Amino acid sequence: MTAAGTSGVFDRGAYRIQLGNVGAAAGDMASVLNPFSEAVIVTSAVLNITTASTGASTIDVGIGTSATTAYDTLIDGHSGATAGVFAAKGSNGLLVKLWPTTSYLTVSEASGDVVGLAGELIITFIPRTDAGA
Repeated sequence: MTAAGTSGVFDRGAYRIQLGNVGAAAGDMASVLNPFSEAVIVTSAVLNITTASTGASTIDVGIGTSATTAYDTLIDGHSGATAGVFAAKGSNGLLVKLWPTTSYLTVSEASGDVVGLAGELIITFIPRTDAGA
């Protein structure tokens, strides 16, 4: 089993966060405080599931003020039981989302059990500026 990711790495223009597969609480797969020292606009969020969960599961991805709250503002209710690359937003997911400097990006087991799942969340973003304000 893999513990929840709490940071990521830059790789070829993207920020990659390894996903954990233990627990059944909000932010149990990843919980990352904005590491960029400035607000950024997340322009894409992609689940790269290399090994599916051993049973049925769904995953929520989103941004909010708590490290331990499930948010579904980027990806809502995506199956973790199928390996592949996915960017479907679901019913609550948004095309873009602001990630303020004091907020967390969380990846949470929304239902079922993500045991056995291996993968990463890949995000792309642009810095937010005060231009035009």
